[in-house]
Amino acid sequence: MKFDLKKFNPKYSFSMRISIAVLLITSALLLVIGGIGFELSRRATMNEAKRHAESELGHANAEIEKILVSVASTVDAMRFAVLHSINHPDTMYHIACDVLRSNPNIVSSTIAFEPNYFPKKGYFYAPTMMWSADTLRRKQLGTADYRYHQMEWYRVPKETKMSYWCEPYYDKGGNDYLEVTYSSPIELNGQVIGIITADVTLERLTDIVNRIKVYPNSYNFMLSRTGTYITHPQKERIMSQTFFTANKAFEDTLVHRIGIEMVEGKSGSAEINHDKESYYVFYEPLGQIGWSTAIVCSEDDIFADAHKLGRALNLVLVLGLLLLVFTCYKTVRHFCAPLREFSKAAQNVSKGNFETRIPKPKAQDELRNLRDSLVNMQKSLVTYVDQLQTITASKERIESELRIAHQIQMYMIPRIFPPFPERTEIDIYATLQPAKEVGGDFYDFQIEDDHLYFIIGDVAGKGVPASLVMAVSRTLFRIIAPREREVEKIAEALNDAMVDGNESALFVTLFIGDLDLKTGYLEYCNAGHNPPVLRLGGHDDAEYLRVVPNLPIGALKGMKFQKEFLQLTEKSMLFLYTDGLTEAENAKQEQYGEERLMKYVREKDADAETIVKGMLDEVKEHVNGSEQSDDLTMLVIRYL
Repeated sequence: MKFDLKKFNPKYSFSMRISIAVLLITSALLLVIGGIGFELSRRATMNEAKRHAESELGHANAEIEKILVSVASTVDAMRFAVLHSINHPDTMYHIACDVLRSNPNIVSSTIAFEPNYFPKKGYFYAPTMMWSADTLRRKQLGTADYRYHQMEWYRVPKETKMSYWCEPYYDKGGNDYLEVTYSSPIELNGQVIGIITADVTLERLTDIVNRIKVYPNSYNFMLSRTGTYITHPQKERIMSQTFFTANKAFEDTLVHRIGIEMVEGKSGSAEINHDKESYYVFYEPLGQIGWSTAIVCSEDDIFADAHKLGRALNLVLVLGLLLLVFTCYKTVRHFCAPLREFSKAAQNVSKGNFETRIPKPKAQDELRNLRDSLVNMQKSLVTYVDQLQTITASKERIESELRIAHQIQMYMIPRIFPPFPERTEIDIYATLQPAKEVGGDFYDFQIEDDHLYFIIGDVAGKGVPASLVMAVSRTLFRIIAPREREVEKIAEALNDAMVDGNESALFVTLFIGDLDLKTGYLEYCNAGHNPPVLRLGGHDDAEYLRVVPNLPIGALKGMKFQKEFLQLTEKSMLFLYTDGLTEAENAKQEQYGEERLMKYVREKDADAETIVKGMLDEVKEHVNGSEQSDDLTMLVIRYL
């Protein structure tokens, strides 16, 4: 059934339209305010969660640090007692006993000496005292089955002559439980004669971490210096898995970055997604020993109270809007009168007569507000003219900023020629002319160990997005080329780096080359780019270089690229370009074309700069003033 507004009650229709308009405006305003409030509340809740987690981690780490510092201080102090009694080897048991009695955190202590240091005591001599229940028990640790000299807790401080906290381990030769050992070298006359140690059980340290409970469903874990789990809710991971092996199924590289930063002793926080749920990880380093502790909280736990408050506010908002509609409708229907008196005035204003006088109603109601609104509209029109002038100035400022961006882009590529005046083997010249203020073409080259690495590329697209991809591609080439060296590896590394985060799906065609300046041996890899023109020395002919096309960079992660090679002779030349050259059109939409390019290269026998500038003149003559439709880049390399 078709609704006929003319047959509908005008009074009711007007009231309803006003009510709906107020409802929509109010709803939009409330949504904006609610959205801002929700975002501010979410940030405040997140900041509080971060502060709370960092505080809990800080307290736990401080408690563990206090234990570790006290253990280290106890052991370091006892080294002097060892040296004082060095001629009485039997007293070492008493010194180890003093270590245990002076610090309740230590479960065992060993004073291990170099092989045959005390000949009468045999090859191994490592007096050990350990707590067994509430009783001190003595033990000679070194045996043929337990060669303590090969253990990490002995070997590292001996080699470095520095105190050392070893990685957690299962001490089969000593206490037969998981522990961590602090080792301090005993030096006499500049030589390490032994190691004094103190053992602390992992249970003593991990209990401190496990006491942390930030939220009902949060959990904690601790990693060693190598990323091995020291504590974790899943007991099977402890001392049997590393953070990286346990999370290798995660495709999110952020998860692996968290593990790397924890192993490197950094603090921070990150949000990760797993099984369609969000989790927040907060981590802090344990500086004394090089471990790292972390708290994992689910988003539901952190924002549980905020979600409850949000539901309550939504209910109040809906009820308030319903009440607003009813009140507005009744008020408009009761108080509004016909608007003919100043309707004509409003029409005159709408036709451009801004000086029209708008009648003033006697009643202090909506009509007065409407009249005031029309008056304000007259004033706003004057303001609008001023705003147009401001917008024009803003547009000019944007154009100025784009010109600056063009200058910055030009500074990113080599502009000084000859670039390597000390190298007599090559002659290089290049140019780049973007179709807009900024573009997606680029070229670059650098010399590493008598190898000239060069590249030319064309980003799919134009303008600012293409220029950003161009900047990233050129920067990545500068970083990757000296490291990878092989052209196909450079292409693969560039491809994988460009695929990550390439939400705009912009790809890049590249031609990458590696020219040995001593031999003229050229290795190259083409990634969907126009094949360059090759002119071998001693020949007047030229031809397009045969290339394996490969896929463009950024199209598909993990792609393998195939390299090719060529032996250049003296006076050989490579003419590299982007399709902005061959596809340059004149007013008749005729392209410059590959045949004209080949003809020019065959006939032109000159230095690189003359060749490039001559080609620019050729293209300029062809387009004859037509607007440039694509970025145009050329790079000429002559092997002398």
